[in-house]
Amino acid sequence: MGWGTDFKARVYISRKHVEDRSDAEMLLADARTDIAYAEKRLISLVSMTPTREEWERYSDMATGIIVDVEDILGEYRDAVILETKLQLYIDSLDEQVEV
Repeated sequence: MGWGTDFKARVYISRKHVEDRSDAEMLLADARTDIAYAEKRLISLVSMTPTREEWERYSDMATGIIVDVEDILGEYRDAVILETKLQLYIDSLDEQVEV
């Protein structure tokens, strides 16, 4: 490889195709929105008073709450991972040296 050699690569971050900085920033904004939404959903679950139907067992009610929390935490984790990767990508674009 000689001096002045340039190349292009396709960038995929968490199964999302990122073409340029604007795509990364748009996806980053979406990830941050998803994080905020997951946080609000967790807060709403914490603040609600659980109720059960007469026919429902307490263990079923608890299992339902646990499943809901695990789903929200999974979505939160995925959004945080995506946010971190996109931010690292944007930071790497900022650090590139023009020759």
